[in-house]
Amino acid sequence: MVAFLNSRGGVILIGVSDDKEIMGLSEADIGSTNQLISNSIEQNVRPHVTPITEVVKLIKL
Repeated sequence: MVAFLNSRGGVILIGVSDDKEIMGLSEADIGSTNQLISNSIEQNVRPHVTPITEVVKLIKL
């Protein structure tokens, strides 16, 4: 995350495999992952930054 902050930013995709397959996350995993990101930034990044997260729900047809 710090590398993104030191450059022009970027996107970190969570729930996507190295083969670009959408694996997804459970509702519980989404909550714990967001909390982990927030805690990691709060404890390790100075000056403090606020990450922008977005949950994208996909509907299988």
